[in-house]
Amino acid sequence: MRILKQSPVSDFICGAAALLLIGGVVPVLSAEDLDMGSEQVTIGCSNDPLSYSSWYNFGGTSQSFSGSNRGRGNTFTFTENEQLIEFTVWLDFTGDATIYFYVLESPTLDGTYTPIYEGIEPTSSVGPGYYSSGTIAVDLQAGMYYGIGVAWGPETIFYFRDAAALPRTWDLGTVEDSMQISAPPPYTEITYNHFTGSEYCMQLYIYDSTPVESTTWGQIKSIF
Repeated sequence: MRILKQSPVSDFICGAAALLLIGGVVPVLSAEDLDMGSEQVTIGCSNDPLSYSSWYNFGGTSQSFSGSNRGRGNTFTFTENEQLIEFTVWLDFTGDATIYFYVLESPTLDGTYTPIYEGIEPTSSVGPGYYSSGTIAVDLQAGMYYGIGVAWGPETIFYFRDAAALPRTWDLGTVEDSMQISAPPPYTEITYNHFTGSEYCMQLYIYDSTPVESTTWGQIKSIF
C-alpha cells in the first residue's frame, strides 16, 4: 500500500477521459463525457510536494464522481525527454481496494496505447487524499503521447476533476485531454475516448537532474 501524506487544503490544477480496446474490438472515439451520471458532492483537494523532484499539479476537485470498473487520468506530451519518478491521483473510498497505476504510451493521440508501466497496489483507505504509485522510473519520450492515471475493478471509488479547455500547455509540454476507461484492469493494448472538457486531479513528479551548487552543499553542511 502506498499513500502520500495529507496536508492542509489548497487550490491548484488537474485533467483526462478514455475507452478500452479488448479482444480486438475497437471502440469509437468520442467527445462524450463518460462521467456524467456519477456526480458526487465535492470535497477539498490538498497539496503535498515531495522534496526529491520537480512536481506538477493538474486539475482540482470542483467536480467529483464515483463508480467501479473504470480508469481515469490525463493525456500528456513532453517537449523534451523526461523521467517520471512518481505520480499521485486524488481519490476517496472506504475499506480496501486494489488500485492499478498506469503509464500508457502511443505514437499518436488517437492511437492504440501500450502500458509501459503497471503498478498494482492493494490499498487500505485513509479517506480523501493523494494515492501514490510509489517510487518508479519511467522514461518519457518527446513526441510520444502518454496516458497517466489509475484504474480499479469492482470497488466504488470517488475521483475528482476540474472543468478545463484542453489541450493546454504546461511547464514541460501539453495536457492534451482527459482519459476515461470504462472497463476494469488489467489492460494490455487500449485506445481511449479523449474528452477535452475536464482535467483530473493528480500530480506528476519528474526527475530533476539540475546539479546542486557547491555553495549550496556548504550551506547544507553548516546546518548539520
